[in-house]
Amino acid sequence: MTSLSVEVSGDAERRRLVVRGRLDESAVLARNVPAWTAREVVIDSGELSAINSIGIREWMHFLAALTQAGAAVVHERCAEPLVEQMCFIPAVRGGGTVRSFFAPYLCTCGHEASVLLDVATHRAALEALTAPPQPCPRCGASMALADLPERWFAFLRG
Repeated sequence: MTSLSVEVSGDAERRRLVVRGRLDESAVLARNVPAWTAREVVIDSGELSAINSIGIREWMHFLAALTQAGAAVVHERCAEPLVEQMCFIPAVRGGGTVRSFFAPYLCTCGHEASVLLDVATHRAALEALTAPPQPCPRCGASMALADLPERWFAFLRG
């Protein structure tokens, strides 16, 4: 995928945005805020493939505009590239609540996987900066987080 696309559903009470592709200089999100605003806006970014600095700037403007319009922002299925940015730049989260996110896991058998973690289900482990255990789909052994938990889960603080 090269360009960004957004699939929009819902109504003025609850809107769902599914974001796919590259978040880069071609992304124009903020201008759509009047049409996409709702009391709650759920953003599914699980299919974001890549992000650059100009795309992140547009993303932060977009989230700020949604919040200013009165929307409560909820992040679901946050893609790994977005989580990486959230860890370093708090404004990338836009003050929104994170319900779930993808994390990189690795098994001793060599299998790598992007695992979806539900924040409510794994709250205790995540607050302790411990990677929730995940079985390897290939060999059944326990996979490990392929990054430092204190770095990867930093975006959940604050």
